[in-house]
Amino acid sequence: MAEIELYNSKIWIDYLENNFNECEYFFKFALIWMSFNSYYEIKYRAIKYEKNKIEKFCIDNENLYNNLMLNNEEFKKIVVDFKNTKYLDGSDNRECVASETRDQKFYFKDDCCSCVDFINVVYQIRNNFFHGSKDVSNHYNNLIMQWAYKYFSIFWKESINKNN
Repeated sequence: MAEIELYNSKIWIDYLENNFNECEYFFKFALIWMSFNSYYEIKYRAIKYEKNKIEKFCIDNENLYNNLMLNNEEFKKIVVDFKNTKYLDGSDNRECVASETRDQKFYFKDDCCSCVDFINVVYQIRNNFFHGSKDVSNHYNNLIMQWAYKYFSIFWKESINKNN
């Protein structure tokens, strides 16, 4: 296998063995996503396809999301903090995440920040991460993973509490 194909794989092993604290948000995000995945797979088992299950979850939880946007002081910062994660080249005012395998972008900005928009962005970050497109040594990848973990964690924990 060519060296470039192994680069990201080697970085992950190095961080796992030597720099675990520097990539903790990648692992925290993976674990919180697995919790969510377990829920929607069971809750929406009658619905075909993962994306459709997640869309139904968004519809069911739009009010919760809107309530967080209005009443949770930390969650209110979600759009501003997303912009501050910057793009991989370091340019300011991020408005979207892109699919690494398709020519597709998912926007999250002032006029495009519904529950569906939020989950689509988090889902795309998850896809890019789980399918190997997030270099753990890249500062901007770390920022977007911290954002995804922080805000998805707030949202998902509130959803669990609401459904308890």
